[in-house]
Amino acid sequence: MPEDISVMGFDGLAPGEFSTPALSTVSIPLSQFAEEALFLLQQRSLAAPLPRAARRVELGCDIVERASVATYR
Repeated sequence: MPEDISVMGFDGLAPGEFSTPALSTVSIPLSQFAEEALFLLQQRSLAAPLPRAARRVELGCDIVERASVATYR
């Protein structure tokens, strides 16, 4: 790896740095993610038992490229 296959994680947590090879990852803004989740739970509890429309939340993510992915050619 990464000559035959590329591998990525999704969370951006530090332990991926220490694997061999170091794990590439998609880093998510955990504090913003938690804040949005709590807000949505609060809104859901205030609206109960009324049905609520689905809500889409988009958070900016970053790709942290380490040794577990092949270089793009």
